Amino acid sequence: MNQKETQPKPRLKILEKFPYQWLALFASSIAAFLGPLEGNMIVISLPTLAREFGVSASHIVWVMIAGTLVTLSLALPIASMSDLVGRRRLFRFGFIIFSAGSILALLSSSLSTLIGARIVQGIGTGFFAATRNALAVEAFDDKKRGLAMGVILSCVGLGASTAPYLGGWLLTNFGWKAIFLAEIPISIFGAVVSFLILTPETIKKIDMSKFDILGSIIFFVFITASVFLGNRLPDFGITSPLVWFLVVLALVSALLFIRTEIRNPNPIINFGLFKNRTFLITTTSLIFQMFSFAIGINILPFFLENALGLSPAGAGAIFSVSAFALFIGSVPGGTLFDRIGIKPIGITTLTIMTICFVMLSNLSISSSLVSIFATLLIFGMFEGAFQSATSAAQLASVPKGNISTAGALFVVGIMLPITLGLGIGGTVFSTRLEYHSINLGPGPLAVSAAYQEIALLGAFFAILSLVTYLFLKPEKQ
Repeated sequence: MNQKETQPKPRLKILEKFPYQWLALFASSIAAFLGPLEGNMIVISLPTLAREFGVSASHIVWVMIAGTLVTLSLALPIASMSDLVGRRRLFRFGFIIFSAGSILALLSSSLSTLIGARIVQGIGTGFFAATRNALAVEAFDDKKRGLAMGVILSCVGLGASTAPYLGGWLLTNFGWKAIFLAEIPISIFGAVVSFLILTPETIKKIDMSKFDILGSIIFFVFITASVFLGNRLPDFGITSPLVWFLVVLALVSALLFIRTEIRNPNPIINFGLFKNRTFLITTTSLIFQMFSFAIGINILPFFLENALGLSPAGAGAIFSVSAFALFIGSVPGGTLFDRIGIKPIGITTLTIMTICFVMLSNLSISSSLVSIFATLLIFGMFEGAFQSATSAAQLASVPKGNISTAGALFVVGIMLPITLGLGIGGTVFSTRLEYHSINLGPGPLAVSAAYQEIALLGAFFAILSLVTYLFLKPEKQ
């Protein structure tokens, strides 16, 4: 059947002269831009918020954690629910909820109400993040799936790289509430665009009895334990009873979740998907690569500030290069996937990213900013190509009825390893910094030596990601 005949038409009649697939991609791209823009602006606003509310860093991080926790917990359940009530409907609903959360944050006068507002924002993000990839990809034919994911991932990079500059400017000139004020028109615009473009699916009967409530609850426990573990590990250390309790809770809930889902006729994750070698390889590789990124790249600002003596603004400017480069590399990576498949892209991009980690492991107090800039630029470009091709390969390898789950798994496969990886990287960095401070004396030399080891740890996870392609040999696309 011809694709144009099967695709829905935009709600606004004047838009019918435009190809629906590009309209759907435009709506999805707004969500892809808004999510990282919001998250990264929150991160840079944390010191300001701590001063505003007079609380410690350990308390103020809950402004960030609250939204991340809710988004991660809801991604897979919402993807499953979208098959029952319609993904276009839930996607649009996400913008509405996010807008409400932004307004609540703008009106907040206490830390508790701000955290509550962030929870509402996290719910909204969960709705549109869980459905955006499937929404875009379903509108394109198989030969342009990589292009669609490349555009979406480029918008992710654009949002992430815009946040430090826009957020810093807003904080400096207008205060922390301007962060949330700036998000409102973007989310309202997303709601209006999705309403005008995306006609709701026609579903004769919504049977919510098929929704996997028990699996969703167990998944929430697993995500909660994992997020808390990633957050508390650097502060409490590996010997802390709380840390080990969270480790056990995460493992037990993960095993219980798998057991429950295998037995459930309508699971939020169909573990049968992992019988497909391409899906298994790309998902495993993505998780390892996100660990390498969280450890080797996200710890870099400590080196830039404490070893090279850059200001927070200067370190942020250098650090944001990798996010901007993601914007550059995503579309070419997705387009190449449409032509040559995932294996050559996976091997090439992961090899180059591993080399970048090795280069970072040689950084010292005499390293030039130009060399760091160039390394991050190369890394980010190939990271963008890797992510867009990986997501496209995941979506291409699953049956059409599981496309929502695959799209949500991609989001979880990025966010959860980054959360845990930051905890692991922060803990290892602190431990090695103490060791080197004893041998080299506290200061730039010790920081440099500790980061060199962190970069090697990032390289180790990148190599694990590469090995999945070298030895598991995915099926031909």
